[in-house]
Amino acid sequence: MPQSQTDKTVTISIVTWNSAGEISECLNSLKDLPSNWTVWVLDNQSSDETVEIIKRDFPRVNLIVNQENV
Repeated sequence: MPQSQTDKTVTISIVTWNSAGEISECLNSLKDLPSNWTVWVLDNQSSDETVEIIKRDFPRVNLIVNQENV
């Protein structure tokens, strides 16, 4: 049985490194996504507050924190 347009899901992937100055604006632009869409952020060992901002302000975002900048 074919999926309808509303059944389809979308995953958005964002890679960051020391992006504290940009990450809020980026993720705020995605705040009204349909519930079947997911957002993943992969942080590459930022030394600024990127990870803290995501954890604090964007609990719906899935976050992976690398221990090195790969």
